[in-house]
Amino acid sequence: MRILPLLKGCRAVSVVGTGKGSGKTTTCNYILAEAQKDRRLGITSFGLGGTQTLLEIPQNSLIALAKNCEIAKKLELLDETDAETPWGPVVIGRAKEDIQTIIAGPLCLSDLKKIKDRLLSLGCDLVVIDSVLDKKSSSSSRVCDCFILSAGIDFSDRDSMYEEIQSQVEVLSIPVATSLPPSFDKHYAKVQEKWIPFDIKDIPANLLLEAEEIFWPGAFVGGSVNLIAGWKTSLPVIVEEPWQLFLSSSAWRNLKRDGWIFKSCFHSPIALVTLNPCSSSGFSINPREFLIRTSEMLGPLKVINLKLNE
Repeated sequence: MRILPLLKGCRAVSVVGTGKGSGKTTTCNYILAEAQKDRRLGITSFGLGGTQTLLEIPQNSLIALAKNCEIAKKLELLDETDAETPWGPVVIGRAKEDIQTIIAGPLCLSDLKKIKDRLLSLGCDLVVIDSVLDKKSSSSSRVCDCFILSAGIDFSDRDSMYEEIQSQVEVLSIPVATSLPPSFDKHYAKVQEKWIPFDIKDIPANLLLEAEEIFWPGAFVGGSVNLIAGWKTSLPVIVEEPWQLFLSSSAWRNLKRDGWIFKSCFHSPIALVTLNPCSSSGFSINPREFLIRTSEMLGPLKVINLKLNE
């Protein structure tokens, strides 16, 4: 299995997951092992990294982590940043040897972007971000050129597992809008190529009838679905980035059925999907069956099963 060819031209990659035990850190380790031969690596975690699998950091890699992390003492300190965490400020150091560990990194998206930019300025060819549970905001175009979705099997039943994987891929792959609103801090409706701001709780009826599409600021959540439920027409909805769609697979499926279309102003592409066929609670499914069904479901998107190494 080779992942690097699928990251061609990518200088920063984030690994996000469908949930607990999805194989995010294992996926990061595959990338680090493959890339250490010919690339200078930068590594960080969005928050506290997973505790089930240790991150395998190659010697001479640059690591951005909280100052009070145990392995900080094993690094050659290069920089101390202003990104604060409960474990101290984020520092950047060079690994003096191969290290297996858990690290904690920046906690907010703006700090993560600063850390990524700093690692690149220090000469890293590839920055790998080990995201944590439900931190899909690290798929933002502000912090990575592309991202990897790691899918696990910790779901109540098989059908819901596949539905969740498919819906997350669809949500994170919505197309980019061809026209952007003048700002991202309020609701807008586009009417005859003109963006008109409106109050979501008091929308003129004629505006909805004339609108070609609308922009939704911030997160689009279950409450947002309730707000649009009474509209007599379904319109294309634009969000700033795909990760701002916080929807269950059933809510996403219902919106699609009712004709709603979603777009984003910006996003980074999914490079591939990795599969972990082993549950965090101990049960597993047939790795090849998992790979075949997921590959068929996701079409042209590359899918790799971590246990089959293919």
